[in-house]
Amino acid sequence: MPWFQRQAAGRSEQEVAREHARYLRAAGVDRALDAMAGPFGLRRFLVAFEARPIGSGRHQVKVSEVVAMPLASGGGPPPADPTGELLPGLERALTRLHANMALGPSWTRGLIGYLRDGRGRVELLPLFDDDADAGTIDRLPVPPGPGHPLEQPAWARLQATWESRMQAVQARTARIRPDWEDWTVDGETLVLSYGGGPTARTQRFRCHPLATFSPSRSRLTWQTTRRPGGAAPFDQPELPVDWGSAHEIALMAAAMLEASWLFAGEFGDEGELLYAAVATAP
Repeated sequence: MPWFQRQAAGRSEQEVAREHARYLRAAGVDRALDAMAGPFGLRRFLVAFEARPIGSGRHQVKVSEVVAMPLASGGGPPPADPTGELLPGLERALTRLHANMALGPSWTRGLIGYLRDGRGRVELLPLFDDDADAGTIDRLPVPPGPGHPLEQPAWARLQATWESRMQAVQARTARIRPDWEDWTVDGETLVLSYGGGPTARTQRFRCHPLATFSPSRSRLTWQTTRRPGGAAPFDQPELPVDWGSAHEIALMAAAMLEASWLFAGEFGDEGELLYAAVATAP
């Protein structure tokens, strides 16, 4: 009898599935997988893992493989993890899961399928022990919805087209010392304030406010109706992105508007940023 059916013991499959989903949430496996999947994009991947004894009746769960294939509409695999922190975080969550389930529906190995559609809805498909033998990437359904604009071939073509101009804007931006004490944007004028008292001074620049980025929500929101270009990602009022992608989009917008440099000013209690394309150099 397969593992899942052994856990049912007369209960409905829906009840057992809800019980297992509670275990996943309590151990933080869902949050660890969300972190691995990144803040945006279609996702379809499998994580294989096993519980290894470490003495005194304790076990440590290690991920043995992450299997994914690119989707025709963009996305599919999780993005790269430059910090190397996400996989260990998932293993810690899976170790908690194993400990929590040890007295009930215990297991020694498993798979979890991760699916995220174009609207950001996530589905986790866990399989344990002998049930995991039937789990393969081609058996996972394809998540519906359009792929994220930054994972489409059109975005790569835009990057190639504007690369040299973006590099020039970024180079000028990097030379500017962000040592102002305060800033405001009044219409299309950026005002930077330095110092106080008799040494106080201000600088004014002609600018074009572009967008705001919220790190806590991982959202870029356009703040102008005169967005450059007519295609994604410039045709969407709000876009789920990480900080690096937000900066790249704003940099491309500044390049398209023939700006001299890109201003990024922090505001609010959650470290939000306002991006503005600045027409004149200091």
